[in-house]
Amino acid sequence: MIPREPRREDVRTRSVQGFTTTFYVCCNPPRPNTFVFSAPVEGRYLGWHAAALGYDGFLRWAYDAWPADPVRDARHRLWPAGDCFLVYPGGYSSIRFEKLREGIVDFEKIRILRDVASRSSNGNAHSLMKKLEAHLDGLPAESDYSKRDYDVPKLREAVHKGGQLIETLSDELGLRTGSPAARTDARPADRSDAAARPIISSGNVDMVFPGSPGPQRHRSRRVSRVLAWSPRWRT
Repeated sequence: MIPREPRREDVRTRSVQGFTTTFYVCCNPPRPNTFVFSAPVEGRYLGWHAAALGYDGFLRWAYDAWPADPVRDARHRLWPAGDCFLVYPGGYSSIRFEKLREGIVDFEKIRILRDVASRSSNGNAHSLMKKLEAHLDGLPAESDYSKRDYDVPKLREAVHKGGQLIETLSDELGLRTGSPAARTDARPADRSDAAARPIISSGNVDMVFPGSPGPQRHRSRRVSRVLAWSPRWRT
């Protein structure tokens, strides 16, 4: 079992050298993860973790490797419940999958804001971008899983504060519908190079039953779009 992940400095060194670096969850780390018993915020926090440590993307090892009857019993004889799947038979989503999707959206927004702010002449935007980067730098970065402190209320607060910074900066740069800011310098640069795009494969999160609020059924096109985590998401 892998007991640790690279340090933030190691990931940045690889990036400078032109390498693509993604990270991985399966039975480890215990938190943040996307088990059936994981706090929902953990799935969303994975996107923030990726942005904070400088990863290019995220690997989810299994998407629909179901046990005999996952709707009735998500447990596996070897692995923690939910480790092997993110959605349910029939194309039904789950809370875990939806939270992971939200984290992907957050990650993509951060990438866009970094790009647009770097080309903007807006001093307020530069100041807000520094605050967002400081927030990311302040997120837990302990590489040894046994020494991590991922207290769930702290994760919720980190995501909430980060989300507010994203909204404020987006308004300042004119990236949100109805924003009063000028949009002359607010268009993301064209990213035709595949190496600059985040990567994700397979996924895990809990069943959203028919009749419940929010997304329910995910046909192959919907699911594929989420798992691609590609520039098409930015449109």
